[in-house]
Amino acid sequence: MQRFKLFLLLFFIYFKSFSQYTAIPDMEFEQYLINNAIDTQALPDGQVLTADIVNVTDLHLTNINSLIGIEGFVALTSLAITWSQLTTIDLSNNINLLNLDINYNFYLQSLNISNNINLIGIECYENQLTHLDLSNNINLIQILCHRNQLTSLDVSNNLNLLALIAWDNNLSQLDVSNNTLLSILDVSSNNISSLDVSQNTMLGSLGCSNNLLTHLDLTNNANLNELWCNNNQITTLEINSNSFYAIPSQSNNFTIPVFNCSNNNLSQLTIQNGNNISLNGIVTYIQGTVVYKRFNAKNNPNLTCIYVDDVVNCNANWTEIDATTHFVNNTADCQNLSDSDFVNNQFNISPNPTSDNVVINFGVFQEKVNITLYNILDQFVSSQELQNIALTSYPIIGEKGIYFLKIENQKGTTKTYKIIKD
Repeated sequence: MQRFKLFLLLFFIYFKSFSQYTAIPDMEFEQYLINNAIDTQALPDGQVLTADIVNVTDLHLTNINSLIGIEGFVALTSLAITWSQLTTIDLSNNINLLNLDINYNFYLQSLNISNNINLIGIECYENQLTHLDLSNNINLIQILCHRNQLTSLDVSNNLNLLALIAWDNNLSQLDVSNNTLLSILDVSSNNISSLDVSQNTMLGSLGCSNNLLTHLDLTNNANLNELWCNNNQITTLEINSNSFYAIPSQSNNFTIPVFNCSNNNLSQLTIQNGNNISLNGIVTYIQGTVVYKRFNAKNNPNLTCIYVDDVVNCNANWTEIDATTHFVNNTADCQNLSDSDFVNNQFNISPNPTSDNVVINFGVFQEKVNITLYNILDQFVSSQELQNIALTSYPIIGEKGIYFLKIENQKGTTKTYKIIKD
């Protein structure tokens, strides 16, 4: 009899241990478990047998309001939570996670993944995150956190990182000097004024459009084949060690390299490396009747010359440039071009007659000009040297009468205009 009682006691303890429940108060969460045959009781009663969930490795949850119960899924390696109404997510108990997709949760402001040291990939875009602590996630190779409200992002501990997509946030700076394996970086549409990618020698794709950059040094980025740096304030861009390459126009299966530096203040652009003779594959991609332009340097009013390997190819294919911009092989060609423009262009000087100043519109960007004013007796009145200019105002000093305004470029070519002061 005693043995029978002992047997019943042990059986009760055994049954009890395998009949523990984990609360799942969110109806959508529990219905997902029922639909996917995880909840073996198949009853929407706000709970699930713990034994049913301890070995689950993959979940994809949508439209949930509460994540209570997620702590019971201790074996999870992949978790996706999308289009939900969560404001905070804490995954401290899910230490086996390898991949995490937390996207399109438009109320989500806080994400705790500090215990998830095994993570190799995280996607948390289209949320309202203002902070993202990745300091413990040292195994990450991919971070997609675009379209949030992040004001800072520290990736200094993520030494294995291959891809970082963080566009459309509120970042004012980003240090990627420790991420030497990085091959894809996109920080477009932020408030970044300085970006150092000199240590990222493996970088193949860089997006930094719509920022506040005034300088971009890509001389160490020999593997770069895709660049978006449009809508900044960049004045000089040199990438003459790049690996931009041509792709046949009939290709439909992979991304064509992009070079977009439009809407800047560029005065110098060099894309020579001796290998760009066939770069027309970058700029024109014909698919049916649609032509995709992959090179764009428009709206750089100070850009006179673009240094390239093959001027003929570029003139034939690279059409997305300003009317005042020209392709050249070397500095001498650029200077000759500037001199030709200087001679052929009729400068607009107004008002004339004038009572004080005249506005000189050169029509095209001038690297260097000397302006000298003489009176009717050919006597010197004033002079001024100007650089990197297309429009200027010049004072007509002296009494009323006739003056001569001589404009001389850096090659010594001159043009003289008669000015009447009334």
